[in-house]
Amino acid sequence: MVRDKAAGIPAQQQMIDKYAKQNVSGSEIGVVGGTHEPECTTQTPTILQAISDLKVAIKGKMGELKVDLAVIRQDLRNTTHYVTEVEGHLSEKEDTVKSQGQRLAILQWLVNQLVAKAENGEGRSRRNNLRVVVIPECAVAATPTKSMWDWLMS
Repeated sequence: MVRDKAAGIPAQQQMIDKYAKQNVSGSEIGVVGGTHEPECTTQTPTILQAISDLKVAIKGKMGELKVDLAVIRQDLRNTTHYVTEVEGHLSEKEDTVKSQGQRLAILQWLVNQLVAKAENGEGRSRRNNLRVVVIPECAVAATPTKSMWDWLMS
């Protein structure tokens, strides 16, 4: 809307005020039927022109508003579409994270089982290999079983 910067009043309102002041002055008010009413013979075309001008201005502004509203609606549709896509991708990622968490738990359990088996195997292999520290190697070199037997019995 065009505004008069000096008065701060919309131009259309100023136009209406101007027509009202021009067309209804104190000298034009006559007595009709015992009441004071303005005579409306010459002023009517001017007022109708002002109304017509206002209609054109309003139609122009309505056209601008319709264009702006159409742009806003399109932006809203695009944003809604984008948000829907993001929600879909986020849902997929959440599902992937859940399945990866389950897979990680299974792998951790499997690693623990393998570590336990490795420790058990190491422990068993050490049991089969006895090391006697007190006996010299040269004494058991020829017949180790007989030498051990003799040593244990003594």
